[in-house]
Amino acid sequence: MPTALFSRSDFDEDLSYVVGVIMGDGHINESLKEGAKTPCHNIGLSNTDLDFVIEFAERISHLIGPGTAMIRSYDEGNGYKQAHFYRRHSHWLYHLLNRDLSEIMMDVHLPLHFLKGLFDSEGCVTFHRKDNRLYKALTISTTTTDVKETVQQILEQGGKKNIAKPLD
Repeated sequence: MPTALFSRSDFDEDLSYVVGVIMGDGHINESLKEGAKTPCHNIGLSNTDLDFVIEFAERISHLIGPGTAMIRSYDEGNGYKQAHFYRRHSHWLYHLLNRDLSEIMMDVHLPLHFLKGLFDSEGCVTFHRKDNRLYKALTISTTTTDVKETVQQILEQGGKKNIAKPLD
């Protein structure tokens, strides 16, 4: 009897997180090299936060198995921070992620891990003081309406409804 490739108990956690990252700063692409018969499908992330890229790389490796891909670092040439890049080849994961978000979310069984991946990509923590009290907020910036609506649905399921309206 063949053994299941994906029998790990935290598969759903890793998949949900990776989907969140891809909806944020991550990317998927398809390329066909000259003379090749089948396209190459890639899943990747480029970011200045090395810890974030390392976590993404580990979660991808948990999903599709260990590989030879390494995190590459480069200077963006703008005198700012060094950027880090990680890319893996996976036809299965590419096709899973190359759908409408509503279809992808049917495979996301842990929406809080999806939010963690999205907030790791697009989020920031803000603070403001009012009446001698410190208020904290998690915010994301996105131009994608379906991502905003998905986040809103997840938060409403948890009893939170504080989603800001888009700026004009």
